[in-house]
Amino acid sequence: MEELLAPLLCGIDYAHGGGKTMPLTTPDLQLLSERMQVRAEEMKDRVFATVKSRYSKITELARRASTAALDVEAVDSQLRALLDDSSLRIGDTSFDSKLWKLSAEVKGIRSELRVKTSALAVVKSTVEVRDRLLAGKELFDAGQILSGARKIAEVKGIVDDDDEDTLLMHELLKQLLSRIYSEVDSLLAGLCSKVVSVNFTEGILAVNFVTVAGSRHNFVAILETMEVLGLLDGFLGRFTDNLCKLLALLVHSATVVRVEQDSDRAVLRITRDENARVNQSSVEGVYKKVLDFVKFINEHLLHRQKVWMLKLGRSIWPRLADMIIQNHLRKAIPADHTQFQHFEQIQILTSEFEEALEAENFVSVDDEGGLLSNFTADVEIHFSANKRKDLLAKARDIIIRFDYRLLLDMAAEREEKDRLIFREDKYVVSYLPKQLLPIVQDTLKDACSSTPRLALELYKVARDIVLLYRAIVPSQVLVSDKSSVKAAPVFYNDCLYIAHELTTYSQQYSSSLPADLQQSCTLMDLVSVFQSMGYNMLSTHVKLINNQLLQALDSANGFKSTDERRGRERAQSALQQVVSIFRSTHNVWQEFLPSSFQVKQLTMLADSLVSRIVYEVLSIKDMAAEETVQLHNLLDELILDLGSVLASVEKHSRKSLDILVPSWRKLKRLSELLEMSLRPITKAWESGILPSAGFSPAEVQSLIKAIFTDTSLRAECLERIV
Repeated sequence: MEELLAPLLCGIDYAHGGGKTMPLTTPDLQLLSERMQVRAEEMKDRVFATVKSRYSKITELARRASTAALDVEAVDSQLRALLDDSSLRIGDTSFDSKLWKLSAEVKGIRSELRVKTSALAVVKSTVEVRDRLLAGKELFDAGQILSGARKIAEVKGIVDDDDEDTLLMHELLKQLLSRIYSEVDSLLAGLCSKVVSVNFTEGILAVNFVTVAGSRHNFVAILETMEVLGLLDGFLGRFTDNLCKLLALLVHSATVVRVEQDSDRAVLRITRDENARVNQSSVEGVYKKVLDFVKFINEHLLHRQKVWMLKLGRSIWPRLADMIIQNHLRKAIPADHTQFQHFEQIQILTSEFEEALEAENFVSVDDEGGLLSNFTADVEIHFSANKRKDLLAKARDIIIRFDYRLLLDMAAEREEKDRLIFREDKYVVSYLPKQLLPIVQDTLKDACSSTPRLALELYKVARDIVLLYRAIVPSQVLVSDKSSVKAAPVFYNDCLYIAHELTTYSQQYSSSLPADLQQSCTLMDLVSVFQSMGYNMLSTHVKLINNQLLQALDSANGFKSTDERRGRERAQSALQQVVSIFRSTHNVWQEFLPSSFQVKQLTMLADSLVSRIVYEVLSIKDMAAEETVQLHNLLDELILDLGSVLASVEKHSRKSLDILVPSWRKLKRLSELLEMSLRPITKAWESGILPSAGFSPAEVQSLIKAIFTDTSLRAECLERIV
């Protein structure tokens, strides 16, 4: 109110801040009244001007308002008439509940109506589908099997639909559909057995023309019906299995094919004919019989329907081709590469056979139609595969049967010492490489007179035979070497012999191979492999013997207490065992290995052995007089025995043992020192005899301290040995 009066009170004390709580005076009220009258007049003038300027629009609005008022009155009168009903009084407490109940009933009736309408539609649709299904079954029973099958298949498509509206219908119809499908399947199976009958025992395939309800049906119509119903795959699999069993009779045995035909029946008979064994069991005979069989199927069973013939052939051909390959073509592969020209006739027959099958629509080039031609075209590969299998089996048998532990003595007596080119020494080799390498050589010879493709495969076979030796024999030798010292030396010789022969083969046959293989097909890379393999095996053998010698020395207990019986016997036994091992090794090596190797390896073993003995004797801290005597005797005996073993080495090398075995002179000087007195020992040192033998001042001083007691003479001698 204050906001409305504020413009009118302008200039009055109240408006000028007199205070909102102060009352208006009489003059103020009169002034306010006058101002309100003036304002009212101004507003009237404005309203009149507005109405005058918009008179037509206002008139139209008034007319519309009047019409709306009349409509409201009509509705009001209808509502009053309704409310005047004795059963619906505004003041009645049951009005609301009755109105709600009436609304719920209407809603329920409408929902029930929708459900029943939907159910009625489902029932109607189900009845229609059922009628179509029964109609299809009636057509099938009436002999119109293809038309009936199409109707049944349509119904199956509807029933298999997973839409929400048809789920109930699917439940209602699936039992009926399943029963009808079962009946139809049985009828078709029975119809097939009447149209086609197979007797495996007698080898008969009979095709009949069957009439059902006045309609004549053939095998193609049955297949088409099965395809429509989705039953073809299972039946075709079983049927082709039966046909393949009949074809096996044609392929595996000497048989002939006869065809009998009349107006309602055609029969193919497969009968055994021992007189026809030669011709009918050959590749040409088999091709002729199979082609007659296929022609019978095409003409009498499928009535030259290309689509069905291709489908049947697609199921049968892979298995049929495999039977022909395994039973005839693989056996026809030449045993010798010089017979390939005779196989060309089989290649021609195979090509003509597949062309005839293609003309009968049994095979297609796009669907592996050339399985047999591809096999015959790769005759060189198959020949080499057979050759590989046979030769590797033969080589493996030779290798496995050879036992170094059992046959070495016999081999040594039987085998002559072969002089190898480029070497002065003579080697003894076992019969194993002499049996194995001729196989390699013959294979390389065949490769030289073969086509490039076959030559490459034969070269690989020859190489694999050599690699087979490399893969198996070393492990056998390692086992044998633990029980026989002859295994490793003979294996070493075998490896050198093989390396030499491979070198010879490479020079002899490389230039005779096809031009494009001469550089790549060589065995020279294996030469160094076998040389290294032999050297490594022999090095392992030498280490094994050296370990045996050192283990034998371990039982001497450092040559201590030799003045006692037990210690002396222990040291003597150890030295005798060492000499025995050394002598047996020398005898074997002398028999099997070249003299150059014997000199090098035996002197190396001897030096290792003697150095160990000298070291252990010099390591004794205290020696009794009797102990020095016994050690002197033991060392003298060792020098004598070991020297006799090494005499042949000394003879072959034409050098003394002092040069061949650096520690040999030291061993002899040590034996002499054990029986010498202080002054001769000192003199021997000062004259340079001991230093030239390899003694150091510390070793001589240690020996003097161990043998002699502490005296002024010993001290003087020790001072002079520097």
